[in-house]
Amino acid sequence: MASISIAKNNTWVYQEIFNYPDGSSKRHTKRFSKKEFKTENSALKQGKIWARNKQSEIDVSYEGNEKSATLMDFYLNAWYPLKTQNKTQTTDRYISTLENQILPVIGEIRLNELTLKQIHTYFTQVSNTKIKNLNTKIFDYPSQSALENHKKALSNLLTLAKNYQYIQYNPVKELQVKDFAKKEKITQTAITRNSFSKSQANFLLEHLQKFEEDKQFARMMQLMLLTGLRPQELCALDINKSISLAEDSMESNLYHLSIFQAIKTVSGVGTIIGATKTTNNRNVYFSDRVYKIIVEQIIYKENEKNRILNQPKKERRNFGWEKDKDAYFLFSHSKGKPYKPERIGKKWTKFIQKIPNLPQYQLYSLRHTYATLMLYSMNQNNNNGNTNYGATLQAIANSLGHTIDVFIKYYVHPQEEFQKQLAHVDFLRN
Repeated sequence: MASISIAKNNTWVYQEIFNYPDGSSKRHTKRFSKKEFKTENSALKQGKIWARNKQSEIDVSYEGNEKSATLMDFYLNAWYPLKTQNKTQTTDRYISTLENQILPVIGEIRLNELTLKQIHTYFTQVSNTKIKNLNTKIFDYPSQSALENHKKALSNLLTLAKNYQYIQYNPVKELQVKDFAKKEKITQTAITRNSFSKSQANFLLEHLQKFEEDKQFARMMQLMLLTGLRPQELCALDINKSISLAEDSMESNLYHLSIFQAIKTVSGVGTIIGATKTTNNRNVYFSDRVYKIIVEQIIYKENEKNRILNQPKKERRNFGWEKDKDAYFLFSHSKGKPYKPERIGKKWTKFIQKIPNLPQYQLYSLRHTYATLMLYSMNQNNNNGNTNYGATLQAIANSLGHTIDVFIKYYVHPQEEFQKQLAHVDFLRN
């Protein structure tokens, strides 16, 4: 008998008892997102559809010889015909993984002879084989998510074999994929307060300008490098509220960003908009180079928004964020939902590992680079030496949202190229 309830993680929990060919019965559970199915009736209706397909899957038995059936036999004669009746994107992904990678290696093993040790050997082989990334064209070991896809595809095949009673249990479920993934972590020690040199920063900027894989990510990184924004502030930039492209004076166009909010992830609550780290509102003025990046991104978001809103009425999707209908983020997912700063950090980690001749500093190094190079640049432009050094410090500190003490302590990094200049200064003679 079917039942539905709400779990603590705000999902619908649908349960149903299924009958097996041998006369036994077993209860299975399926969870549905409350965001996708807002009412109990809609979740119950979806649950019944799932239960009908599940029972059909159990009822349809593979009529092969269970003693000699191989993984390939079962895939071709049972799994593939059943799964392609209502094909999904997930099914297509599993088919590609099974046919191109898994079955060519272990497809001739008999179902009733498959062991966890054989599965372990297969994943060891896969994790130690470099493959070509279709986007970067670089050969690298499979990521943990890629190995997870292998596990899910093979487990899906063996789950059906278990339902048909060709195997007593599914050995893949015992596998811990994280044990096979080759992780190259960027350690936090010794790099937390680093900054790129001027030449390194220019090299990075050129690389980002040519980075076609994800133009939105590239613009985010350029903006962080050229303005010193925190990742949380970058993710919270609102096109209508945070960006000023109007003239601020009669002398010149002084464009600026109004920094008054930040995207945060709160345990048990999720993604929210809150105050900045120091709770101080501030303006961050920027150059024509930044202006062009922002305009390009605004045009990109406008086109993205119009594509969604101009769809036929029956197919139209919502654009925006359910927690704040008025929010219009400069950088967001395709439907307008803001990015989580943690996700940007993970993308940066993978990105910087692929760039030769650059130290693998963490994401925050972009903010530190802005602070350090901005200070040196302003002082170098002071040809007559009349600039108030204290005022310069205060201006940059304000732009970062910090006091002068914090700015000097954490954001100004003495770099070797500037240290060498000390050799040419005789401070006792002047």
